[in-house]
Amino acid sequence: MRHIPSLWAAIVLSCIAALPGAGTAEPLVSSLHLYLAEGFANDHVVVEVDGRKVLDADGVTTKKLTGLAMQIAPVAVQGQRSRVGVRLPRKGLDAAFEVDLGKGSHVPISIENGQLSHSVHRQIGFM
Repeated sequence: MRHIPSLWAAIVLSCIAALPGAGTAEPLVSSLHLYLAEGFANDHVVVEVDGRKVLDADGVTTKKLTGLAMQIAPVAVQGQRSRVGVRLPRKGLDAAFEVDLGKGSHVPISIENGQLSHSVHRQIGFM
C-alpha cells in the first residue's frame, strides 16, 4: 500500500509529459485578432505581423453604424509578444507597436486626429 502515492505521482507526471508542447522549448502559439476600426475612408492599408504581410487592401472604409472598417482574419503568432506594423501609404501614415498577448489578443486600430492608434483587449464586441 505504500507504493500507491508514488504510483499516482508517476501516472500524473506521465500524463503531464504527454501534453502537447510539454517538456519542449517550443513557444506557445496564439491567435492575434486585428480590427480596422474608426477613421478609415477609402484607404489603402497594409498590415504586417512579425514581419509577415497579413493585409494589403484598398478601399478600406469605416462603417458608421458599427465603427468597424474590417476584421482581419486571426493571425497565428508564437510566444507572448507580437510586433504589428500598419501603413497607409497614400496618407503617409505608418505605425509599429508591440502587443503583449498576456494582456489581450484583440487589437482595434483606428485613425484619430490624423494618427494611427491602437488598444489591446481580452474581448471585444462590435454591433
